[in-house]
Amino acid sequence: MPKVTVLMPVYNAMPFLPMAIESILAQSLLAFELLIVDDGSTDGTCAYLESLHDYRIRVLRRTHEGLGATLNAGLGLCNTEYIARMDGDDVMHPRRLEVQLEYLIQNPHVCMVGSQVEFLVRAPTGLVARVPTEHNEIVERLLAKKNGICHPALMMRSTVVRRIGGYRIAGTGEDLDFCLRMCEAGQAANLAGVYHYYRLLPSSASFGRGREILVGYAYAIESAKRRRNGSPEPNFESFRARWGQRNIIRKLVDALEDWAICEYRLGIIDRAEGRPARGYFRLLSAAAAQPHWCIWHLRRLAKDWINGANRSTATASPNPE
Repeated sequence: MPKVTVLMPVYNAMPFLPMAIESILAQSLLAFELLIVDDGSTDGTCAYLESLHDYRIRVLRRTHEGLGATLNAGLGLCNTEYIARMDGDDVMHPRRLEVQLEYLIQNPHVCMVGSQVEFLVRAPTGLVARVPTEHNEIVERLLAKKNGICHPALMMRSTVVRRIGGYRIAGTGEDLDFCLRMCEAGQAANLAGVYHYYRLLPSSASFGRGREILVGYAYAIESAKRRRNGSPEPNFESFRARWGQRNIIRKLVDALEDWAICEYRLGIIDRAEGRPARGYFRLLSAAAAQPHWCIWHLRRLAKDWINGANRSTATASPNPE
C-alpha cells in the first residue's frame, strides 16, 4: 500500500500539466498515488486527464469553487499516512518524494517539510527562492508575509492536517493560514536542497489578481496573532468585509504591494526569457515600491547569481594535474 498521496488541484492547467504529471510518475519513490482534483477546468485539461491510464492516478472532477475548497475535497479522499502537495504547472525533482518521506520518518516531531525552490519559466532559471530550514525562522518569516515555506512543495502528516481541519479559505490565499496553523500543531522544516521547481507565468503575475491573496494573508496573520493572545479569531467573511472598508491610505499601500509583487515576478520572467534590461528595470521598480520586501529578495537573487557564476567557472576550469 502507498504511504504517500500526491494531492494536485488543477484548473485550466494546460499546456504545463503533462510535464508536471510526468515529473511525479518518474519519482524514485515507487509506492505513492496521485490524486488529481479538477476544479471545473474549461480548457484541454479534462481531455488530457481522460487519456491517462496509470494505476497510480485517481481523478476527481468537480464544479469550480476555488483552490482551498478543491484541496479540502481532495483531502477527504486521502487515506495515506502522508500527503504531498503539487501544483499542475510545477515540476518535481526526481527524488523529492523519497527524500521528504525519509525526513518525516526520521523526524517524528516534524509535521510538514518543504524544500528550497527554484523558479521555472521555460526551463529552470537557476534562481532559487531560499527558505529557512529551522522551525522558528519559518514561523517568523510567515508572520512577516515573507518566504518561509513553499506550499506546493510540502509533504505533510495526514493526521495533523485533519486535526487542524484542513483549509479554511475556499479560494486563493488559503496557504498562509493553513501553514501557520500547521506550525502551531507541530514543527515545520525545509530541506536544504532544491527539490521543487515553481513555475512563474505572466497570467499569475497580473495586477489585481493578488488582492484575494492579500486579504487571505491579512486574515491568516490576524488570526495567528489572536490565537497567540488567547483572543477569539475573526470569521473570514466578516474579516473580508471589514478589510474592504479600510481607509484609502491602507488601500493604496496594499495596491502598491500587489503591484510590486507582480513587477518582481515579471522581472524574473523577463530575465529568463532573454530580456535582461526590462527584467532588471522591473526588479528595481518593485524594490522602489516595496523596499522592505524586495531588497531581501534582490540580495538573494544576487547571491544566487554569484554562486551560479562561480560554479560555472569552476566547472569550465580544467582540473589541475
